[in-house]
Amino acid sequence: MMPILLFPEEMVTESGFGPVVELKETAGTPLRLTISINRMMEQQTLDLSIWGSSDGEDWGSEPILQLPHRYYCGTYHHMLDLSGRSGMRYLRIEYRLRGWCTEAPPPLSSFEVLAEPAMAAVMAAAG
Repeated sequence: MMPILLFPEEMVTESGFGPVVELKETAGTPLRLTISINRMMEQQTLDLSIWGSSDGEDWGSEPILQLPHRYYCGTYHHMLDLSGRSGMRYLRIEYRLRGWCTEAPPPLSSFEVLAEPAMAAVMAAAG
């Protein structure tokens, strides 16, 4: 199965949301998230959170996963277990860019977020 593109690689200069993505057959399964940060300004933080919805419109008041702050370029992996949330059919990313101090340069980051069934990720790594 091909990975699901939750956020296409894009240069961003302000906080925002990614597109609404339908999970289809991966709904209700554990997912392995891959975050690839390809550009990050000095003295800046990228905060990512994952929001879930059953209808693609009501996202609730809390994210289903808040990822750790990221300060550097690199590839990071996280698990998102949706096995107890079978009604959750849609995901979207919220991203926040923040400078560390008032003299920090304007925010700028380039990143991408992929999701794939956790078992498929394990099998691909093993073989």
